[in-house]
Amino acid sequence: RSLLKLSVADDPFLITHRLEFEDKEEFEDFLWNSFAFEIFARTTPSYPEAMEDLNTLYSELVSAGNSVTLVSQERSVSKQATLLFLAQNKFQGNNIKFLYNYSKIWELYDIIITSNPLVIVSKPKNKICISIDFL
Repeated sequence: RSLLKLSVADDPFLITHRLEFEDKEEFEDFLWNSFAFEIFARTTPSYPEAMEDLNTLYSELVSAGNSVTLVSQERSVSKQATLLFLAQNKFQGNNIKFLYNYSKIWELYDIIITSNPLVIVSKPKNKICISIDFL
């Protein structure tokens, strides 16, 4: 078996650069079906206060009159796994949108806060992107 290396557009966390997959279909089955709960539900927040910070930001933006939506790229059973993660970590927001991919995200939103490299590099000039760096 050879190491499949997908672009950041197809694999933003570069999982295919660390694990062996025969082809893109095997990788997508691994990510969105076979191990979705291990990847999306059982992960830990990037730092201990992450959900508290997200809830505070969400609350302050809504209180200021903004429409705020948490957006996540999901397919198959990963949606349920992400909802479980949010519930377990006490996410308090009301608006959650699941997209199949992020290719048209800038058509939906004017301001995005993200760490996703594809979303960051695809930002149009008339939109605002706040980039989060977890390193």
